[in-house]
Amino acid sequence: MSANTLMLDRPRLYLAGPDVFRSDSATHGADLVRLCAEHGMAGIYPTDNELVADIDDVVRAGRFRGEIARMIFRANVDRLRSCHAVLANLDPFRSPGADNGTSWEMGMAYGLGLPVFAYTADLRTTREKIEEWHETPFDHRDGALWDRAAMMVEDLGEVDNLMLTRSVVGERIHPDFRSALCAAAKHFEALQPMDGLASA
Repeated sequence: MSANTLMLDRPRLYLAGPDVFRSDSATHGADLVRLCAEHGMAGIYPTDNELVADIDDVVRAGRFRGEIARMIFRANVDRLRSCHAVLANLDPFRSPGADNGTSWEMGMAYGLGLPVFAYTADLRTTREKIEEWHETPFDHRDGALWDRAAMMVEDLGEVDNLMLTRSVVGERIHPDFRSALCAAAKHFEALQPMDGLASA
């Protein structure tokens, strides 16, 4: 479902990112949702008490972990489809780059025609992040950079993979959540006088 089929009182923002893995995920997510509300938008955090309760029921029933994974996948896809935009945290997660689940959600949003806003506190280039991750200098040959696995390094000055950085509104990666949130608020404010959320 694209954003132009959604008729809601406030823009709904799907809050993508590895934040759900934090030890304080519940309180952190509540803080993000509160900030969204302060900017006139509804933040949709990928985990909530209802989903956690459903998963607990599955675990107690002794059902397979694959069923839990399926529940989480379907719940998050449904949440994303119900939103007008995605606000994605691209902080490096267990690698030099963004969380792969977040990357998938950004791709889904882009395919649905939803605006995507992104942020990261680590604005170093992909080259710099990969070089630190590999802890060894790159091999310079044939006019390109090669890592220790003999794979070419993307050296285009982007803060992450270009398919992520060039899919966001304004092709801009913000330095923090608040900055990205303000950009999303301005985006929807600009739409409201014309056609409202129906044409977001």
